[in-house]
Amino acid sequence: MKNNTPARAASRDSRSARADALRERLKNFRAGQHTSKIGSTELLALAAAFVLLALTASAYFFYLVPARTRLLALQSERAELQSVLRRASEGADQDASTQATVGGIVESLEKFETEKLEGREEASTAVIEELNRKTRRHGLTRAQFSFTYQDEKTPGQSSPTATATSARRQNIFPGIDISLTVDGAYPSVRRFIRDIEASQRFIVINNVQLEGVNDSGAQRGALVSLRLDMSAFFRRAGITLTQPPTAGGAATH
Repeated sequence: MKNNTPARAASRDSRSARADALRERLKNFRAGQHTSKIGSTELLALAAAFVLLALTASAYFFYLVPARTRLLALQSERAELQSVLRRASEGADQDASTQATVGGIVESLEKFETEKLEGREEASTAVIEELNRKTRRHGLTRAQFSFTYQDEKTPGQSSPTATATSARRQNIFPGIDISLTVDGAYPSVRRFIRDIEASQRFIVINNVQLEGVNDSGAQRGALVSLRLDMSAFFRRAGITLTQPPTAGGAATH
């Protein structure tokens, strides 16, 4: 009996040591749980981080996205304005070219008027006398002769006495509308027309009517009737002639 007492004491000591070790481990585990808990400071920092994240997202959607949309709209508007500016520049260049063309035409007209045309007061009678002289020169008989004075017109202005033919024209120069009918041989009539075309005065042949010629052509020596509708133009009042008119000839329309 005495020999079993130390063994039991050793067993109790062993169990006591194991219990102490288990209690120590449990104590350490509880201490670890306590130290791993988040404190109030950490919670405040975490909340502040979430608030900053929310503010950043709000700023992105409420400020950055509209700003990008506005930027795209401004870029589109800039492209449109550049296109308008380019078209305006092209239009300005075209207007400048048109003005230069108009200026050249006006200058050419003024040069033609001052160098080629005569005043109506002194030249209208000379035109009529020249036509009578050419009629006699080619052995033609004058069957009809009439003329109408045409004053210079500005665009939109009309003359109450204008004929249907002259009403279709807008003349910037004063002139005379002449209707002349002559009878004679066909070769003489042709020479008469060429003689008028070679006139030094500005005579425009507006219309030619020839009667007495059959479909196969005019026979040599056959009598024909020629009607010419002509217009003779003169210098406007107040314009000075720079040099004597040169042989410009008549124009046939």
